[in-house]
Amino acid sequence: MNNKRRKEIAKCIEMLSKKSPEIRNALEDLNDILFEEDEYRDNMPENLQGGSRYEDSEEASDLLNEAISYLDDALDEDDSDAKLELVESAIGALNNIN
Repeated sequence: MNNKRRKEIAKCIEMLSKKSPEIRNALEDLNDILFEEDEYRDNMPENLQGGSRYEDSEEASDLLNEAISYLDDALDEDDSDAKLELVESAIGALNNIN
């Protein structure tokens, strides 16, 4: 995960931390970040594909997928408490990205 994508994730966390979270905007941005991270990993030279950068990238993609899943569920949720809990779970996943 490069610094540019880390900054974009921080902006998404900020969007989601508001009193009225901007779920759709954050979701779109996170999907873009996930695409970029997957593309980075897919274009990594074969001799680096077993290294720590590759593994870190895989972990970041897994956590991004987890956060995206929570946010998708939050968009479908009618109960405001359950929606807030899903958004908080997404933020937790994003905060675990190194």
